[in-house]
Amino acid sequence: MIKIQEAKYSNPIPANIRKKANTICQKYSGWHDPSEIRNLWNELLELGIDVGMLTNRRENGAGGWTVTQPFEYNGEVCDNSMLVFDCYEGNYETTKNDYNIYIS
Repeated sequence: MIKIQEAKYSNPIPANIRKKANTICQKYSGWHDPSEIRNLWNELLELGIDVGMLTNRRENGAGGWTVTQPFEYNGEVCDNSMLVFDCYEGNYETTKNDYNIYIS
């Protein structure tokens, strides 16, 4: 029998902080102007979550893209979570994009 060792995280994000962060992310999910999204970063910083600049953008077709981004919680890399930032870019008739944002 193979015994699977559980991963040990050096800086797990507490469940209550994850819940608050996802409440903030939910506020910015849906159709929003890109200029509104910058406020997400400020609100997450107030919780001690520093996402930094989005990297590793992956195109997912039909005008959409996704980023899974590591982040810091209280100055240390959080090993057990990622910010998932999914965007479907609107058409030429609107400046808004459809966002799906959450902390895993």
